[in-house]
Amino acid sequence: MQTAWMVRAGEGGKRAELMLEQGIVAFNASWVGDLGSCRSPSAMEAELRARPEEIRAEVGESHVGRARGWARQLWTFIDGMQVGDMVVMSHARGTSYSIGQVRGRYEHRLDIDPEATHTRKVEWLRCRVSREAVSAVSQDLREALKRRPTVFEISGFGPELRRLAGF
Repeated sequence: MQTAWMVRAGEGGKRAELMLEQGIVAFNASWVGDLGSCRSPSAMEAELRARPEEIRAEVGESHVGRARGWARQLWTFIDGMQVGDMVVMSHARGTSYSIGQVRGRYEHRLDIDPEATHTRKVEWLRCRVSREAVSAVSQDLREALKRRPTVFEISGFGPELRRLAGF
């Protein structure tokens, strides 16, 4: 069964157009460098815990103690997501969604945008699927798309996502 992932495009979907134009999904953790050498979630968590000042400066005091959650999401983005998996990107507050397929491994890129340094290449199969089109899918999928993490698995919905993507 094909795995599918939701990736948020930043607060209010502010990086959605950038991700579509560049053919990527991105995770905003610009305050930490290349994480490609981390070999486990615990190693990634240790890397993040070693950077409390950067976390505080970038995302605020309330996030300093959330290294484990950040590490899990980054690990999912870097190692859990696989080439060939489906990806759904939410635009501004769920007004629409884009559906694609992961085409590349994790890359730490400094050439795109300062808030989009952790990336994966994606082939966008269908862009800006309307909220109305999404309302025709199962209640379970609609509820899954509303979850709050930046990156999370939404597997079990492959046939519905393929229909939404038009194939």
